[in-house]
Formats: sequence, C-alpha cells, structure tokens
Amino acid sequence: MRKLLFILILLVATTLVRAQTIAPGYKLSAMDKLSVNIVQDPVPGKPTEINVSPLGDITIPVSRCCEDSVTVTNVAGKTIEDIEKALTAKLEGEFYEKATVQIRLLDPARRRGQVLFRGQVKGSALQLEPGKPMTLWEALTQIGTTEYANLKKVKLDRAGQPVKYYNVEAVSKGDRTKDVELQDGDRVTVEEKLFNL
Repeated sequence: MRKLLFILILLVATTLVRAQTIAPGYKLSAMDKLSVNIVQDPVPGKPTEINVSPLGDITIPVSRCCEDSVTVTNVAGKTIEDIEKALTAKLEGEFYEKATVQIRLLDPARRRGQVLFRGQVKGSALQLEPGKPMTLWEALTQIGTTEYANLKKVKLDRAGQPVKYYNVEAVSKGDRTKDVELQDGDRVTVEEKLFNL
C-alpha cells in the first residue's frame, strides 16, 4: 500500500514539475490544456481545466456560483504571463475589485512546426515533427540545395532574435559546433555563390 501511495505522489509531483518547466516563455496555441484559477471566486473549488479552442480562445467561468458568467480571451501566440496580466486587468475592470489569476500549462498540444526556405534550395518549406529535433544541416540535406548554393554563409532569421549566419559546409565536413537546432517559424536563406568553382 505504501509503495502504491509513493508512486501516486511521484506521478503528481512529476506532472506539476512538468507543467511548471514547460510554461516559461512558451507561446500558447490551439488545443493546449490549461489549469485556470481565479483566487477571488466566491465558491472555493479546484482550478478549472480548459482547452484552448481551434481559434485560440479560452472561455473561463468567472464565478462557480453563476453559470452564465464567463469571459472569453484569445491566447494564441501569447505566454502564460501575458494571459495572466490581461485576464487580471479584464476581471478587475468587469467583475472584481481585485483579481488574482493563476494559470498553468497542463499539456501542450503536440503540434508540427514549419521552417521556410528560399534561395538556392529545392524546396520552400519543411515540417518539424513534434519530439523530433532537426538541425539546419539535416534540414538542408533533406530539402536539397542547388549546385550554386553558398553553404559557407547560410542565413537564419528567427523571430525576436538578430539574424545569424551558419557555415553548413563546415558541418557537412564534421564540425557539428557550427550547426543549430531549428524552431517553428524559422526562415532560412541560402544565397548563390559568387563563383561556382
């Protein structure tokens, strides 16, 4: 019996740690599962579990005692911190004198990512499968480049970060330190060589 209780406690603790470690900086998308708690709800109870809708909205019951009171907020592309601030302001403006909103990401949607390519490449886009990281070199090997591709200076444009250049030719010769793992939304440009020697 003690062993079973220990396993249950371990599973709950693992879930809570996972929820907290995934959340910082994570941008929400459709079908993510959230736990939402409004501390000032008049009737105490467990936090509400909500799935983000396909349109990126969440519908939150404002008070557990009044079924008709809900607030709808669009959360697509926003972080947990952004949503907590926005919901707090909305609830204080419409429902409460003071609101404390607590949101946790319980289960992120396992969504595919996409990387866009242009320049001296044979394809324009590549899908990133959930749980299967892909590097720049692997992606270019898969999508293919033309004979005129300058692989010594491949441009990577990632939202919110300065543009970076990578020497993919060095990676193909064994220097893995020059490679980078791709992320959803990355844009890769392969320029043409000045001389095709």
